[in-house]
Amino acid sequence: MLGDQRDPFGRADLPELPGGEAAAGYSSPIFTAVELAAELRKWLRESERRSGRGMSRRRLAGALNVSVRSMYAYLSGTTLIPYEVLDRLFPLLEIPSEQAKMLRRARDRVEDARRRPTEPVVQALPPVVQALPPSPTAFTGRAGPLAELRQLEAAQRTAGAAAVCVLAGMAGVGKTALALAWAREARARFPDGCLFVDLRGYDPDEPLDPHEALGVLLHSLGLADGELPPGVAARASRYRTLADGRRMLIVLDNAFSADQVRPLLPAAPSCFVVVTSRDDLAGLVARDGAHRIILPPLAWNEGLALLEALLGASRVRAEEQPARALVKVCAGLPLALRLAAELAAARPGEPLAAIVNEIQNQRLAMLAAAGDERADVRAVLSWSYVRLAADYPGAAQAFRALGGCPGQDFDVSSAAALLNTAPRDVIGLIDILLRGHLAERVPGRRFRMHDLVRAYAAELSAACDDDQSREAGLVRLAGYYVLSAEEAASHLVPQARKTTSDLDSSDAAAPIYLTQPPFADAGLARAWLDAERPNLVAVAVAAANRGLSGSASRLSAALDSYLDSAAHYHDALTVHNCATGIPDVTARHAAQVRLATACFRLGRLDEALVHARQALAGARSAGDLKTEVGARLRLGTLHACLGQLEAAREECEAALTLARQAADQLAEERILGNLAAVYAEQKHYRRALENGRRALALARELGDQVGEAHALCNVSRICQLAGRYQDAAAFGQKAQAAAAGIGDRSAEANATAALAASCMQLGRYSEARGHFLEAIARAKDIGDRSLEITVQSGLHEVTQRLPPSQGSTPIEGLNRHPG
Repeated sequence: MLGDQRDPFGRADLPELPGGEAAAGYSSPIFTAVELAAELRKWLRESERRSGRGMSRRRLAGALNVSVRSMYAYLSGTTLIPYEVLDRLFPLLEIPSEQAKMLRRARDRVEDARRRPTEPVVQALPPVVQALPPSPTAFTGRAGPLAELRQLEAAQRTAGAAAVCVLAGMAGVGKTALALAWAREARARFPDGCLFVDLRGYDPDEPLDPHEALGVLLHSLGLADGELPPGVAARASRYRTLADGRRMLIVLDNAFSADQVRPLLPAAPSCFVVVTSRDDLAGLVARDGAHRIILPPLAWNEGLALLEALLGASRVRAEEQPARALVKVCAGLPLALRLAAELAAARPGEPLAAIVNEIQNQRLAMLAAAGDERADVRAVLSWSYVRLAADYPGAAQAFRALGGCPGQDFDVSSAAALLNTAPRDVIGLIDILLRGHLAERVPGRRFRMHDLVRAYAAELSAACDDDQSREAGLVRLAGYYVLSAEEAASHLVPQARKTTSDLDSSDAAAPIYLTQPPFADAGLARAWLDAERPNLVAVAVAAANRGLSGSASRLSAALDSYLDSAAHYHDALTVHNCATGIPDVTARHAAQVRLATACFRLGRLDEALVHARQALAGARSAGDLKTEVGARLRLGTLHACLGQLEAAREECEAALTLARQAADQLAEERILGNLAAVYAEQKHYRRALENGRRALALARELGDQVGEAHALCNVSRICQLAGRYQDAAAFGQKAQAAAAGIGDRSAEANATAALAASCMQLGRYSEARGHFLEAIARAKDIGDRSLEITVQSGLHEVTQRLPPSQGSTPIEGLNRHPG
């Protein structure tokens, strides 16, 4: 029987508590004298722990009436412990009777195994095989996957059944590094050795077929070339025979498919197998019971830890922000981070910020080590693409197209539009990319590519696909987003606009990819807009850059109310800017009004005035009544903000006349609300309330939930200024609830602020303080600095009115009264 290569004196890295499967009442996984000895050493340690003192091998030998040499042999496994010695050991170590019975049965099993005819074959093997290649230096992080591997191996020892673990993930994510790091940590628990085979599944060379791979394993187990059986089945049988009864770790690296791996799995319950692959190896999980661990890119803190290990903690901590940027530009991919660190190490005097900028500008070209294709992100990714293109040409074309797709993620519908494919057919293509870790799932039935994978796919698209096909894909994608955004907008503001397209997904003439999302209500429409917002902005920019002015203009119009009510003002600025350079004069002036609104929300009043005045002049010149109404409405708001109340009133009244002339009720509703606010500032409270209530009634009549929330907030503010604090609080609560119900962050922030002010005037100081704190948080969240300052002033005032026990707690930002 082979000797235990661990410390024979019992200092191996073993679990603290003994018993293993025996403690659980299952049959023991012990098959060798080495494993029996290891179990006895654990009980010895437990006895020492309970007694609080150590027990030397000499003392133990004396207590058992055996020689010290024999005691060492029994506890190392080089000699099988005799029954009579084992029986004397049980009471000495206070081993419970049930566990003692199981250990005796385990000793029986070892004795029986020694008498089998196959025993000479096992004893003829080399003592221990250690075939692990060197591990990468500076391995860091991966606490979760390491813990999962440890737990799986511990469970396998308890269950006494063979275990297979698949480490899956994208190229360069560190699957092999993790497997080797854990293997070196765990190898003391595999006394019969560790085997390693590179299956070359994703490699410039051809994959290793099972026949060759079995040859490598059998060589590692001591067979010469002349002793290798001829066929796969014969080799697999011999391999499993040699592995039987041995406690071994087997690492099958870089596997391509489940069929490549299956013949290499031992049947021995004492063996543990780790498989690494860029494929999920779903068949191995489903059919063979493998446990799969998906390895994601490194988290930012793990990435920083890796940079510290490679570059030194002092340099990374001295340039922490650029170091974080380096982790981000490498998107947490360990291979990319190692290459970036090598670049930084070769330039010790150069700031990390400069290296980050260089990588951002050249991306994949910078993440390569000259002359080593295995240290080149582009080359490593190419091996995945080559396999994909060979086996699934359609998925390869989808990979290229999706890489060049504007936006940060995609769903089945947007992918179908880009690929000119029916949604039901695109699901299979996406699934192939997911299995190969060329794309990943994200919440909400959505998918995305890793940043570096996307960059590589975009390079491929530029090299392999003609401009016409890529342009056609963008046209389809923009068309899908335009129709979907218009449908969503019609649920948020039913009277806002009607779609300019009479094409519908139910039309016989509609393209096969066209599927407008079914929005049952405004909540689902807003949820879709929330999920797609980054993509909608990216598509608007791409459409403007490619001369698709119609799509850019329609996206600007469709997204206007949503971006404004959800306080995505910077996105609104980007989207509306895309529509200000289009040839259509009417659409261009309308976009300028929307742009003026975005500038106003961001506090850029001078720019807002310029855009509003240009829109007004253009609309009047073109006889565009609708845009003139919008421009005057915005100018009225700007004048009021600048304290020019009379000018504000005149613009609002002129806009109201034009809106009624054009029978534009939605515009009339918004103007009445603004006019009410102006009257309130002028202390004409009766007229203010009349207009405010009319705006509220009209919003409800039109089904304009956004307008209703703002109208309620407006009436609350007017009541407060008029000294009607009970009414102000009541309307404030209604406004807060209405805004929360539709996700209008701007109205919710203003309603909370109005409610806080009303509660303060009513003497409900503690309640007011809570509302003020909430309003400050909401104002910060939407970036409304003006509202934030106003609310902080109110908070300071209410804090002064509260008893010391309730209002004396220091509040950040209130060290002094805001000026």
